[in-house]
Parts: sequence; C-alpha cells; structure tokens
Amino acid sequence: HYRRLASDLRANGTAVVADLSGPLREAAAEGGLSVLKTSDEDLAADGLLDEPADEQSLVSVMREIAAGTDVERLVVTRGPRPTLALSRGELLEASGPQIEAVDHRGAGDSVTSGITAGLCWGLPFAEALRVGGAAATLNVARRGLATGRGDAIHALIDQVSVRRRHEELA
Repeated sequence: HYRRLASDLRANGTAVVADLSGPLREAAAEGGLSVLKTSDEDLAADGLLDEPADEQSLVSVMREIAAGTDVERLVVTRGPRPTLALSRGELLEASGPQIEAVDHRGAGDSVTSGITAGLCWGLPFAEALRVGGAAATLNVARRGLATGRGDAIHALIDQVSVRRRHEELA
C-alpha cells in the first residue's frame, strides 16, 4: 500500500513526504518520495546502522538508501545532534540553538511537519529544513506535543543553521 500510494501520488504531480522506518520506509521509498525522514535510532533498530554509529557510517547508509530508491531528499534526525540530510546528492547539516530539553518526544515529527510546511510555502529545501529545526527546537523546549504556535516557530527559524557538508565524511 505504501509503495503504491507514494508511486500514484508522485505520478500525479504531488510531493510526498514520509516519516517512516522498517518495511514501511522501504516500501514508500520504492514508490518514490520527495522527502523521506527517519532517525539514526530507526536505522539502527532496522539493522542498517551499528550503534553507536559514527557520522561516516551514517552518511554511507544514507547514500545507500538514496542510491537504491527513488528518494529526492533523505533526512536523518539524531536526537540532540545536528540533523543530516541528503538533498539530491548534496550533504547538509542542520543545527538549532543549544537548549535544555524538557521533553524530546515528538521532536522528529516536528521536524517532518516543519519541512512539509516549508515546502508547501514554496521554500527551497534548505529553508524548509530550517523550519523543521525550529519546530523541533520549540517542541523539546516545552511539555505537550504539538503545542508550539506558528509565530513561536517563526521566531526560532533564524537560530537554525543549515550548512553544506563537504565529502570529508563520505
């Protein structure tokens, strides 16, 4: 179902964003995705990444996933560490402001939601990644899932940096 849904949506000109792990991630990626978001924990749980994994291993796994699927952009969250993304072969790193986390639950979903919103607004991918980082930062700074208001997320966007990573890792 996930493969067919992704394939049908893409064939009809719809951008498809998915936040999945395991067989569902594999099926959706096979169908084709505009953005696939997963986490290093999910990749380790699926046996694709050793724990603890260094960045070079993670980037290698990201490149393998991207090469073996029809995924335009792959985003991997790493808890409090910077998020890594492959955007059409280019490695990016997104970092938010340093804060003391109150509750980490929902941070990955906030990244996905922020990226999706940014793309819907017509932002370039790197800017959408900043929106995702801002949404996740706000999420972990408070208790209660999905309690961050749009104005508070927008206030944090300028504090999220996205930089190109050179091939020193790959």
